[in-house]
Amino acid sequence: MENKHAMILERTYPSGNEVWSCPICGRRIMFSYDPKNDLVVIEQGDFIASHFGGRGGMEINSVETKLEKDKP
Repeated sequence: MENKHAMILERTYPSGNEVWSCPICGRRIMFSYDPKNDLVVIEQGDFIASHFGGRGGMEINSVETKLEKDKP
């Protein structure tokens, strides 16, 4: 059975960047829409769980993340 955690929008900065957090495991990410939809993991939380969230008709689901040390 898949472990799913709902992310909650914590803060939106004037730049448009958003911080999302998981109340279950403490995962926190910063998401930037412009110019290339970057996602930065602030706190890893449960790396195995599937995290999802959304607002205003848009949903982020099953985002693949890589640790800095794993990037080419």
